[in-house]
Amino acid sequence: MRARKRSPLRLDIGRSDRVARAGSSGLVVVDVAGEDDPVAETISVYLRMLGWDNKRAFRWPLGELPPALGTHELPVVVPEGLAPACVRFSEYSFCAELKRSAGPGLTVAADVDVVARPEDLYWPEGERGEGTIELDAEVVAIGGTVSGRVTGAETISVGPTLNRSVGLPGAAVVPRFEAAATTTVRDGAFSVTIPQHVPPTLYDGSEQAIVWEVRGGDAWRRFAVTDPEGVAGRRDGRTPELLSFLARLAGDRFL
Repeated sequence: MRARKRSPLRLDIGRSDRVARAGSSGLVVVDVAGEDDPVAETISVYLRMLGWDNKRAFRWPLGELPPALGTHELPVVVPEGLAPACVRFSEYSFCAELKRSAGPGLTVAADVDVVARPEDLYWPEGERGEGTIELDAEVVAIGGTVSGRVTGAETISVGPTLNRSVGLPGAAVVPRFEAAATTTVRDGAFSVTIPQHVPPTLYDGSEQAIVWEVRGGDAWRRFAVTDPEGVAGRRDGRTPELLSFLARLAGDRFL
């Protein structure tokens, strides 16, 4: 049995946008080198998202390009409704897939950090709090300050809660909370800065969600943390502080 021939073409998309904003325009650059391939049909370009425990990759088609030698620039519109990029939970890539009428194809990918739209912010169903905590704002950016008032608590903690069974009705999984910062309550008021190396509020589209909370005594209140600069998704060196925090949040016994 003769092996099917691989394509003599080479693809590279490393010059594409590294940050993309959901609902806005972007640019994918595909460099095609090598030799002409008589059975090459088209180059399919799409956005792909992989999650920590997702059973499949999510794909959004962005366009098609001819398999001709040279540099091809493809203006794209990044889909709306995307979760913000976050390492291990929602990692995005621009992908270019060479399709051929015979023989194996070829797929290349380049990391892209997706910044979600504020209007697509994830809120779980149910109450947003219980007890005496009042917040000055329900939405805070990474690096910003969450403040408010509380009765009956000397300290408050803020941090994300990981729910690993959002897409599994009836699952009895207890969400995990990991404090990102703690501060003292003074005259009933508190103010604390959200650290840089933390995940934003998100739902990965499959089973897992990250929701932020303020906790003090027996009281708690949900708020949202956004990532307007896409820092949580950066994989150039994989920020060790963020990965360590995510491991604690997930209860990773290998930490």
